[in-house]
Amino acid sequence: MDIAKLRELRLAQPFRPFYLIIEDGRRLFVREPHQFGMAPDGSRMGVVTDAGVALVRPNQVRDIDLCAESLKH
Repeated sequence: MDIAKLRELRLAQPFRPFYLIIEDGRRLFVREPHQFGMAPDGSRMGVVTDAGVALVRPNQVRDIDLCAESLKH
């Protein structure tokens, strides 16, 4: 996934929640920008979930879903 696109989503004003679709099938919901962190060099990311923190690399992100749920905000 393009690191610039991920940064753009995180810093959007106003912020719109989104799902990161991971290669292994996980869907990580980013409800608030503070729940999504990125290493300064863009090599890895962390998403706070109900189960803890999911650590992923940008190349593991298959897609981004700006689902209907996120458009309600």
